[in-house]
Amino acid sequence: MKIGVKTNPLTIEQLSQLSGQSTASIRREIKNGVYRTIPNPDGTKGVFIDMEDLAQQATQQAEEALRQARGTSLLRKEQK
Repeated sequence: MKIGVKTNPLTIEQLSQLSGQSTASIRREIKNGVYRTIPNPDGTKGVFIDMEDLAQQATQQAEEALRQARGTSLLRKEQK
């Protein structure tokens, strides 16, 4: 399922406040490719976290968890 979410990108500091993660952890996850970033539109140093990409990742993770849960429940029925 594809869900479109329009949301404004967040600064590292804003994501830190919302998520409870430290800014250092967020920067490390940016470096490791966990968060996709958008360059600052005014050309100054800094990036924004692409929240649309993050929402898509969350949707994919939820779909995978649902598939696994369904598979587990099917296995339990077969074992009975």
